[in-house]
Amino acid sequence: LSRSADLAEDYRITSDNVLHLVLKLSDLNLITVRTTCGQEIEFLVDRYRNVISLKHHIFQEGKGFPSQRA
Repeated sequence: LSRSADLAEDYRITSDNVLHLVLKLSDLNLITVRTTCGQEIEFLVDRYRNVISLKHHIFQEGKGFPSQRA
C-alpha cells in the first residue's frame, strides 16, 4: 500500500475487516501506520526483529485510539 500511496479502503478494508501485513523487514527501518480515525504511529524497526514484535508494538500503541465500532 505504501509504495503506491493507496489507502486500505481502496482495497475494501473496513473497520470490521482484519488486515494481514506481509513485510520484508530486511531493508525496512521505519514503518508508519495510519489508523481509520486518522492518527499515525511511527515505528523504528530493528531489521533483526520479527513480525510478532511489530504486532505487539502496534497493539500497545493502538490502545488509546477510539474504536470505530458502533
